[in-house]
Amino acid sequence: MSSNISQFLDIFKNALFREDNLKEEVRAVVKEKTGFSIEKKDISCVNGMLKIKTDPYLKTEILMKNSEILEAIRSKYPERNIKSIK
Repeated sequence: MSSNISQFLDIFKNALFREDNLKEEVRAVVKEKTGFSIEKKDISCVNGMLKIKTDPYLKTEILMKNSEILEAIRSKYPERNIKSIK
């Protein structure tokens, strides 16, 4: 029984690890393409939409480089099927 619980908890641990890796990759790509840093807490991915909470100036910079950022992230995480940045 404890083995089943351990396996069940490992599933969640792996999912959280993958989410954290995605956020780190988004941070790195945004930094590379715009020169600005964003916090992991300001990044979320819901239904194929990458949401970044930041000030309007940086948001404009991100949206101007939208296709470059998306291409870099999609190449690393094709299974996430990220369609857009909001």
